[in-house]
Amino acid sequence: MAELKKHAFLLSIIALLIIVKFLFLPIITWQDELIAQITQLEKKQNKITQVLANNASNLGLNKALGIELEQVRPLFATFKSVASFKLEQQKLIEKMLAKHKLTLQDIGWQTLTMLPSLSKSRYPLKLTVKGKTIDIINFTAELETYQQFIEISKFNLSLKGQQNNNLGRINGRITLNVFANDVGGSS
Repeated sequence: MAELKKHAFLLSIIALLIIVKFLFLPIITWQDELIAQITQLEKKQNKITQVLANNASNLGLNKALGIELEQVRPLFATFKSVASFKLEQQKLIEKMLAKHKLTLQDIGWQTLTMLPSLSKSRYPLKLTVKGKTIDIINFTAELETYQQFIEISKFNLSLKGQQNNNLGRINGRITLNVFANDVGGSS
């Protein structure tokens, strides 16, 4: 007992430190966690308040965007099934090639790319064509002005027989990207 009295001051400091560690520190930690949660909730509340304050503006923008999307929708082919879509698009391209007196030597569909964020699918179509240079120019001009968006992705042509009054003939490969309105890779 005398030993304890001799070190009473040190023991009281140890007791005080134990009380601080097990009583006050958990309370302070708990309060810090509450403050952090309250701060996060305040940030969320401010964001919600801003969204609600801009609701009328957002509704107007949404309506305008819907109108724009409806105007753009005809640019993309309507998707039914992969086979019918490809057949329909291939017939369209073959008809355009024939119209411009180009010979189709080879045609093949490449692996599609799904664009789920746009609700679109991109179908690459690789063509090997032969014909007069002026005819390929007219063909590409028609593709560029066609009502449905058909992108010329790759264009690799070899020219032969050019003269002063003649553009000559062409052999080449063209890759076209045809787009469908709905993501059709799963059908």
